[in-house]
Amino acid sequence: MNKRKIIALIIFLGGLIFLTGCLRMRSNYTINRDGSGNLEVISAMTTDFYELAKLEGEDPFAEIKSVADKEGYEIKEYEAERYSGFKLITDFSDMSELEELKKDDILFDLNGDIDVDAIETGPKISKDESIFQTTYSYQDEINLSDIDDELEDEEMAMGMQAFLQEGIDMGVEFNLPVEPLEHNAAVVDNDGKRLVWDFYIGEEQKVFFEMRVLNRRNIAIISSILLLLAIASYKLLKKDKTKDYNRHLEI
Repeated sequence: MNKRKIIALIIFLGGLIFLTGCLRMRSNYTINRDGSGNLEVISAMTTDFYELAKLEGEDPFAEIKSVADKEGYEIKEYEAERYSGFKLITDFSDMSELEELKKDDILFDLNGDIDVDAIETGPKISKDESIFQTTYSYQDEINLSDIDDELEDEEMAMGMQAFLQEGIDMGVEFNLPVEPLEHNAAVVDNDGKRLVWDFYIGEEQKVFFEMRVLNRRNIAIISSILLLLAIASYKLLKKDKTKDYNRHLEI
């Protein structure tokens, strides 16, 4: 999740935010041991207003869904607590792919004014791989300290500025395969493997974690090789002892 996406969605649903009272915008990542995983991008509003809009034959998120579908995202309905909306789901083969946010930004290019080549890179991710373990480091910075100025440039209503402070539930969640070595998450559960950060209009939030995963496959292969060598050495040693014993009997 980045500032450009937040601004675009606020502008697109600005009037609805004021009417509904709340908007949820969250990105949830699930990381596997090999660094692959999936991303869920959630966009939702209060259930009462969402159902009312659909009864009138209008889906407030229809345009975003249309763009997401063309970009290859899986689209599912979302309902949780008092929110209803949708979530976009996509897979990635390695965490390094998260550094590129161009595809994510295109989803919210509802006016066609995003210069894709000019989009800043996403989070900084490092991967230190050895035979027995792989260490991943993830760093990102979500700066919403000047978003008020950008919203004013987009001719948002003056009363909307203060309202946005409390009217949007924003954040990111990482579900990791192991407990991280270190992190700065505000909320932690599932034995330390679920990390949650909340974002607020007018504030800057840093997201950081580092985790180390054992390469079980390599460990199993090397252990098997060592076991085979040990068995072979034992048999060879036993064979030599048998020869020595037989030679002793002949004498």
